[in-house]
Amino acid sequence: MAVLTPIAAAPAPGSARPLVVVDADPMSLFAALPDALAGHGPALLPVSAETADAERAFVEQAGGLEGMEVAVDSDVAVVIRTSGSTGRPKRVGLSARALVSSAQGTNEILGAGHWLLALPAHYIAGLQVLVRSLAAGTTPVVAHHLRSDAVDRHFAPAAFVAATNELAAQAIDGAQAGAPTASPARLLTALVPAQLHVLLEDAVAHPETLAALRRYAHIMIGGQRPAPGLLQAARDAGVDVVTTYGSSETAGGCVYTLADGSQRRVGDTTLAVRDGSVYVSGSVLASGYVADPERTAQTFVEHGGSRWLTTGDLGDLTKGVLTVTGRDDQTIITGGVKLDLNEVHDVLHSLPGLVEAVAVPFDDEKWGTRFAVYADGRNRVKRMTREELNSVLRERLGRHAGAAAITYFPFGLPRLSSGKVDLHSLHDTAEALAGSALAAQRPAPKDSI
Repeated sequence: MAVLTPIAAAPAPGSARPLVVVDADPMSLFAALPDALAGHGPALLPVSAETADAERAFVEQAGGLEGMEVAVDSDVAVVIRTSGSTGRPKRVGLSARALVSSAQGTNEILGAGHWLLALPAHYIAGLQVLVRSLAAGTTPVVAHHLRSDAVDRHFAPAAFVAATNELAAQAIDGAQAGAPTASPARLLTALVPAQLHVLLEDAVAHPETLAALRRYAHIMIGGQRPAPGLLQAARDAGVDVVTTYGSSETAGGCVYTLADGSQRRVGDTTLAVRDGSVYVSGSVLASGYVADPERTAQTFVEHGGSRWLTTGDLGDLTKGVLTVTGRDDQTIITGGVKLDLNEVHDVLHSLPGLVEAVAVPFDDEKWGTRFAVYADGRNRVKRMTREELNSVLRERLGRHAGAAAITYFPFGLPRLSSGKVDLHSLHDTAEALAGSALAAQRPAPKDSI
C-alpha cells in the first residue's frame, strides 16, 4: 500500500469540485479515500443512516433550488458534518493537505502502527483512523459494532476484546508478509471517555478486557473532557492513554498530552490565547464551512499574516503548554448575576454519581436563564436530591448557582453516535419541562436567588 503524501499543488483559483454523499461504511470509505485525497473524482461527504436523507437534500438542492447541486472548492477532499450537539449542524470542508498533515503528524508523535476503528467514520475521530492507517501503509480493523453486518450496534467490552485480538493477529500477519511500515507490536485506537469508562468498569471483573487495553501502545481519548479520575484510573491500571485537543475544524486532534504529562503539537500547529480565548493555526485547519461563508468568516480569521481558527474555547498557554478551562459560550445570566456553567460542571464532576453530569441552560421568565442538571442514573450510588446538590453548588459558587432540577436517566444519558452527550436534545427537554416538571422543583422562598 502506498504511503500518502500531502498534495502540494494549489487548486486553480475559483475552481470547484462536485460533492457526493457516501455511506460511512468504514471499509468502503477506506477504499474511496485515496482517490479523494489525490484529487480524483468528487469530494466525499460520509453520512450515517440517520443523516443521509438530510445531507442528500442539502447537496442536491443548493440554496434550496431544485437542480442546483452544491459544489466545493477543488482543494476540499472530505466534508464532515459535525454532531450538532448544541445546535444546527455544520459541514466542515477538509483539504487533503489538512487531513494528511494531521495523520502524518499523529504517526510521528505516536509512532506508525495498526489501528482499531472504534468510532463512527462519519465523524472526524473515526475518519482520521482511516487516514492514519493509509499514511502508515496499514489496514485498520473495524470494531464489531461499526461493521456493515453488525447485529448489535452498541459498543461492548467483549467485542472490543475480540477486535483487539483480531488486530494483533493481522499486525503479525502483515509483518510476516513484509508490510512496509509499522511494528506488529504497535497497536493504536481512539476512544471517547464514555467507552474508556465502560471498558475500565468491565475490566474489574474481566481480566481479558484489561489485557486488551494494555495491548495498545497508545489509546487516544478525545471528543469531550474526561471526568476527573478517569485518566488516572486508566494509567493506574497500566493503560497508556493520550488526551487529544482538536475538532473537525482542525482535522482531528492537533494537541496531544502524553501519559508522561508532556504535550505535543501535530505538525506545524501553532497556538495562541488572546483575552482568554484559544486560537489555532497551521496546516491542519479546515478550508471552511460548506455553503456558509458567514460562519466561515466568523470562525476563521486573519491575524499577523496567518489564518487562525477561533475555537470558542477558553484556556491558558503557559510555557507552551495549553490548558483548556471551558467554553466561552457557557456564561448565563440568572437573576441578573453571571454564572459560568464551566464552574458548575467542575463542581458536579467532583460529586459521587455525577462524574458525567451536564448542566443545561433554559429560558425562565422570572430569572432570565436557569439550568437543569442531567445525570447517568445507572451509577450505584446514593442519588443527590436537588436540595443536597444546591447546598453544595451555592456553598462553592454563590447563592445564584442553584439548579432548577436534577434528573437521573435510568438507562444513561442520551448520546450521539460519536459517544458525546446529546446536549441539543437535553436542551429541548429542559425547555419542554420548564413549565411543568421543573416548576415543581423551583426554589422555595428561602432558596430564592
